[in-house]
Amino acid sequence: MGNRITCLGSVCIRMSCILILVILSGCYRIYHGHYVAAEAPAWKKSEYAGGNFFRYPTKHTPDWYISIAGNKNGKVRLSIGSAAYDPGAIWKLLNFSGDPIRILLQGSKEWMVIPADGFQFPCGLNLDVPASADFTVVTPSFKIGENTVPELPTHVHWSNEQFGYWVPLQ
Repeated sequence: MGNRITCLGSVCIRMSCILILVILSGCYRIYHGHYVAAEAPAWKKSEYAGGNFFRYPTKHTPDWYISIAGNKNGKVRLSIGSAAYDPGAIWKLLNFSGDPIRILLQGSKEWMVIPADGFQFPCGLNLDVPASADFTVVTPSFKIGENTVPELPTHVHWSNEQFGYWVPLQ
C-alpha cells in the first residue's frame, strides 16, 4: 500500500511539473536582438523586455518615461508613456517645444533631423535607421506641467542578445 501512495505522489508531481512547463511556454516569449541605449546624464534608466526606459525627476506629475525600443534591426520606436493608474493623465500635462529629434550615426558628421510630430502622441514615433548602426539620438525638450524636461541625449546600438518577457494568458 505504501508503494502505491509513493508512486501516485510521484505521478502527481510529474504531471504538475509538465502542466507548469506547458503554461509557462505559452506565457513567456523569447526574442533575439534589440536596441540598447546608454545611460544619459541626469536621467534614470531602466531596461525591461528589450526596451530602454528613461525617467527624469519632475514634481507633482504622474509616473512617466521616455521609451527607446526596437527588436528589429533598423527600426527604433520612441514614445512617451506612463505607468500611472491613468496612463492618459500625462498627456494632459505635456507641452512640446516643437524642436525636432536629431540622430547622429556613428562615424557621420551630419545630424539626421526628424520632425517630432509622432513622438508627441501616445502611439509614439517609428524611426528607420541603417541596420546595425550605432547612433546617438537626442529627443527634444518639453514641459510636464510646470516642470521643464531637458532633451534626452543617449547613444544607442544594436545587440544580438536575446530577451524574454511574460505574455498574459488570453
